[in-house]
Amino acid sequence: MHALEYTLESHDRSATLYLRGELSTAGALHALNLCADLPRSVRALRVDCRGVGLFHPSAIDAFASLLGDWREGRGGMTHIELPRERHIARERAD
Repeated sequence: MHALEYTLESHDRSATLYLRGELSTAGALHALNLCADLPRSVRALRVDCRGVGLFHPSAIDAFASLLGDWREGRGGMTHIELPRERHIARERAD
């Protein structure tokens, strides 16, 4: 699986974050930090995860929390598109 790749497309009041590859906690944090830098006029964020092939369990929780913070901080809305099949990575206990 490939590391997380992302593209951010922004307009006056909305933006779309496209994710591809493997969603790790660090990748989720970095991608959503880009969204924090969007102009304050952007209050709607669509996240397209259809290109994500592997989700780490901790990344899903972090991503949901950070996305909620973004939405609340802007008084806006978010929409997430998930792939039909999701592969969740098992975290190893060492």
